Amino acid sequence: VSQRRMWNDYAFVNAPSAGSNFIRQYVERFSTVSYFNEYAGLLSYFFVLGQYLAPYIRIPIRGSHIDCRTHVYWIQESRTGKSVAWDFTAKLLRALDIEAESFTAGSDAKLIGTVEKIPVMGENGKPTGEHEVEVVPGLLNGYKTLLFDEASVLLNDKNSFFSDKILYLQQAMAPLGSETNVLVKHLVGGSVHTPSGVSLWMTTFPPKDIMSHVLEKGFFQRVFLYQNSVSIETRQTTSEHRMSGAYVPVPDRVWSYEDLAESIRKTGDIIRDRLLDAAGLTLEEYNKLGDVQKENLAIKHGHDIFQISPNFHAALLNAVDDYYALVKKWKDMPFTVRQ
Repeated sequence: VSQRRMWNDYAFVNAPSAGSNFIRQYVERFSTVSYFNEYAGLLSYFFVLGQYLAPYIRIPIRGSHIDCRTHVYWIQESRTGKSVAWDFTAKLLRALDIEAESFTAGSDAKLIGTVEKIPVMGENGKPTGEHEVEVVPGLLNGYKTLLFDEASVLLNDKNSFFSDKILYLQQAMAPLGSETNVLVKHLVGGSVHTPSGVSLWMTTFPPKDIMSHVLEKGFFQRVFLYQNSVSIETRQTTSEHRMSGAYVPVPDRVWSYEDLAESIRKTGDIIRDRLLDAAGLTLEEYNKLGDVQKENLAIKHGHDIFQISPNFHAALLNAVDDYYALVKKWKDMPFTVRQ
């Protein structure tokens, strides 16, 4: 994201439409808890909306598809609003009945699940010596959101099965419904198969050698990387803004969490109903389908949810040009990072 462009310079933010007004309201509410982080407010918006709509939207790309989730990797100095930004985002997610979990440390089983042997009890209430295998789901299983706070541990903690964790996260970010989106781990007691609909929110201070990971590792090709440097002057302004807000209520004109959640629910209902109309199903019939059947429907009707505008592909190609211009600039730029 170029710092030369303000967050509200984008057409999708300042357009005279209900959708753009909602985005502005979202960022305004976000800014009451995380100060001067409007770009992160936009990322929070796409993160929440993408997760809420993930069961219904598949974006067809010739013979394949991607989904609408946004995975965020936010690099910024400590004590500049990253944690409270997640507090805001998680509160809104829970208002939408979306599970918001966090992960700081743990085993592979914590992420992808494990199997447990359950003793079979006889009629006398005593163990028979036989066991049944029960799969215990991990954090990456199903539709939910997952926070990795101080996510630099994913890059340089060599004692935490670094390569395996990166692999699992890469698979979790693979397109929903694809073969690579199913995490598999073979254990002595059985195998764990974990289809992942998780959206990942990762934050960290600027870690050492970050650019080598960005430019060379596949992990960062699947996240929205947002790196923002905050000067000491801006940090002082942030502290002053925080202190001057003590006992100051949020203005009535600012939308509440409930207002934001209700608007997102209405959007979700519209998108879901488009899918049901295309499939010729009622909501009751849809709810009776299994996960695989729902996934197949979303893929099958990917072309039926939206109609693209005439300048759609031109806008995408311009974005690709901007991306590679930025990457080429980064490759030739010396970076000073936190050791």
